[in-house]
Amino acid sequence: MGVEKARSVVFGDYSSSFDDLRWCVDAANDCNLGSVFDMEFDVDSKGRRFKCFFFAFEACIHGFKYCRPVLMLDGTFLKGRHKGCLLAATAKDSNQVLYPLRFAIVDSESYDSWHWFLSKLFVILTPRRDVVFVTNRHGGLLKALAEIFPFSSHSFCLMHLKTNLNMYLTMKSRESKDVQKFLKNLPNECWCNAYFQGKRYGEMCTNVAESFNSWIRDERHLFSTSFVDAIWIVKKCSDDIYEIQLDHSVMVDIGKRSCSCRLWEIDSFPCKHGFCAIKRSGKDLNYFLDDYYRVCSYCDSYSHSIYPVPSMWKPNVVVDDDIVLPPLCKRPAGCLRTEMIPSKGEIKRIRFSRCGKMGTHN
Repeated sequence: MGVEKARSVVFGDYSSSFDDLRWCVDAANDCNLGSVFDMEFDVDSKGRRFKCFFFAFEACIHGFKYCRPVLMLDGTFLKGRHKGCLLAATAKDSNQVLYPLRFAIVDSESYDSWHWFLSKLFVILTPRRDVVFVTNRHGGLLKALAEIFPFSSHSFCLMHLKTNLNMYLTMKSRESKDVQKFLKNLPNECWCNAYFQGKRYGEMCTNVAESFNSWIRDERHLFSTSFVDAIWIVKKCSDDIYEIQLDHSVMVDIGKRSCSCRLWEIDSFPCKHGFCAIKRSGKDLNYFLDDYYRVCSYCDSYSHSIYPVPSMWKPNVVVDDDIVLPPLCKRPAGCLRTEMIPSKGEIKRIRFSRCGKMGTHN
C-alpha cells in the first residue's frame, strides 16, 4: 500500500489515469497528425469501463516503410493494480536496432485481444507490401494471424521451438522418432528455411520483442555483422562465380546474390564468402546490399518526429459525468508477482557457487 501511495503522489492517481486517456488521444492526435489512436470501452451499470487502447505514432508508421518488412509479435503482462497486458509489434531498423511500430493495452493476451490488435495493424501497414511475422506460437495469436493476414508468411520463433522440444523430450525416451513426431505436428513452412515462402532477412527469433519487454520492465508498473579474421583463398571461375576455400570449399554467385552456405539468401545480406568474392571482383559492395541496409533507409526511418504533448491546458476538473472508470478485476491471492511466469518448457538456469557451472541441479 505504501508503494502504491508513493506512486500515486509521483505519477498521479492510477484509477483516474484511465479517464485521462480520452484527453491523451485527442491531444496526441493534434500534435502528431497521421497517428492512429483508438480506445474502446465496456459499458456496465456504473458507466463506461476501460477495455483496450491502441496507439501507433505517425513517425513510426512512416519509418517502418524503410525497415525490413519483418514484424515480431509478443505480449507482456503489466504490473499495475488493474493488471492487463501490453501487445507489441516490433521491427529492426537498418542498423539492427529495436524499432517499435505499434502497441496496445488490453485486458489479457487472448484470441480476441490479438484479433483486435492485428485488425488495427492491418489498417496502418502499407498496402501490397509483404510483411513476415515471427511469433512464439501463442494459440490465440496463431488463430487471429491466420484470419487477418492469411496470405502473409509466418515463422515460429526458433528459441521457443527449442525450449518446447527440450520439454517434449524430457517426457519421452529422447529417440529420433520422438523428434520426428514433434516436428511432424508443425507446418514445415513455419519453421524450416527450405519451405519458408517469405523473406525474413535472417530473423529466426522473437528476441527483439523480448528485448522490448526487458526495456520497459520498470515502466510496467505504470504505463548490429561480425566476421571471423581468417586467411581466405579466392578463385575466380567466371565474371560472377567464385570459389572460396578455407577448411572447406563454397561457391559464390555474386550475379544471383547466392552462396552455397545459404546465408546470403537467408539474410539478404552478403555472407563472409560473398564479401570476399565481391572484393576480388572489384565491384562496388554497395550494389549488392538490400535497400533496407543503406544509410538513407536508416535516416528515413527516423525522418519524422514524435511531438511532445503539452499538458499545460489539460483540464483539472471533469466537465461531464461520462467519465471512464478503471476495469473491474480481482486481486489474486498471495503476494503479487514481480517476475514473468516462464513459458511452458522454459527453465531458469543459474550459476552455482560450488561447482561454478550453469544448470538447474541442486
